[in-house]
Amino acid sequence: MSGYGFYGLKPGERIKFTKKENGKKVSKVVQVVKEYPYFVLVEVAGRMGNYCTSINKSWVYTKEAFISRV
Repeated sequence: MSGYGFYGLKPGERIKFTKKENGKKVSKVVQVVKEYPYFVLVEVAGRMGNYCTSINKSWVYTKEAFISRV
């Protein structure tokens, strides 16, 4: 399989996503929608409701971001 690896994330699973933004670490608990070879589609609960975004696996591979199971 090509891509940055398969993390075995299942739809509906909650993960903690940590990334540096503007020099500060920002952590969010998100819910996995689907895992693709190069990114993970997640749903984020925000103040204005839920929205979908993606986590690029190259960020995790280059250690710019971290994911962990909750």
